[in-house]
Amino acid sequence: PKNKRSVSGGETLRLGWFGALYAGVRDADLLFGLYDALVGQGRPFELHWYGDVPLSAWPLLQARTNLHVHGLVSRETAREAMSTMDVLVNVG
Repeated sequence: PKNKRSVSGGETLRLGWFGALYAGVRDADLLFGLYDALVGQGRPFELHWYGDVPLSAWPLLQARTNLHVHGLVSRETAREAMSTMDVLVNVG
């Protein structure tokens, strides 16, 4: 099958997570699980992480090359970034 173009206009699906993670409520493992599931599908993608990254997550980031960590940004920057995503990720 042909690759479908993403909403942002490219072949690569752009997903964005914006927010805070809390142990027991919204855990980084949920994002890593999403990432690993996307790898298994074989479609080109990028997962962008905007927000605070728990120290325990940093060692797990290095092996995931399509995961881009932007850290804490201003609300304006976050709004602009959201408009460039094909999918806004909600974990909880």
